[in-house]
Amino acid sequence: MRIEHVRDSSIDGGQGLLAVILSNDFWPMESGTNFVTPPELTQQIGLLCHKQGTRVLPHTHRESQRKAVRTLETLVVVRGRISVSVYTAAGALARTVELFPGDAILLCSGHAVEYLNDSEVIEVKQGPYTEDDKAPLHIIDI
Repeated sequence: MRIEHVRDSSIDGGQGLLAVILSNDFWPMESGTNFVTPPELTQQIGLLCHKQGTRVLPHTHRESQRKAVRTLETLVVVRGRISVSVYTAAGALARTVELFPGDAILLCSGHAVEYLNDSEVIEVKQGPYTEDDKAPLHIIDI
């Protein structure tokens, strides 16, 4: 598995993309910036692959108003091992994946995380992170 797009394949049409999983062996990519997420997502993952000596000139990005109706979350495992379960909008388990150092996952739906040993994980979300975001909606009772 290099790059996997997990989709809801429910009979009712589901919710579409649930997660993007990047295992630490996804390199080599084509030279340049390679986006692995659909362009309509409010969080993008780009993989940059450049040869020694390549320079990116100083730059900034134009202001652009965007609307995010759901918080997406990216986890990057730095150290340790975690298990991530991804759920459909209906609360059905769609996929469970074990992630190791260098692996990453973009979560677009319900999810659960289990730390299988002492771990260090980078979490990236869109901001601002509001009080409403601090009280997650539990989709199933365990």
